[in-house]
Amino acid sequence: MRIKDRIELGGLYRLDEGFGGLFLFNVAEWVDLGYAYESAYDSPVQAASQGTHEVFIKLKL
Repeated sequence: MRIKDRIELGGLYRLDEGFGGLFLFNVAEWVDLGYAYESAYDSPVQAASQGTHEVFIKLKL
């Protein structure tokens, strides 16, 4: 979902494994900054992990 061409939100669901979401902010016409999080549930990985956090830059060339 894109809001006023500045903010983008998204979500994900892995069948019987996990869920997550992402946030993307348009800084300039050629660059976006983003953050994403994903967490496992009902999985052996859940006991060993608190989820994944990602910070990223999207360049429009």
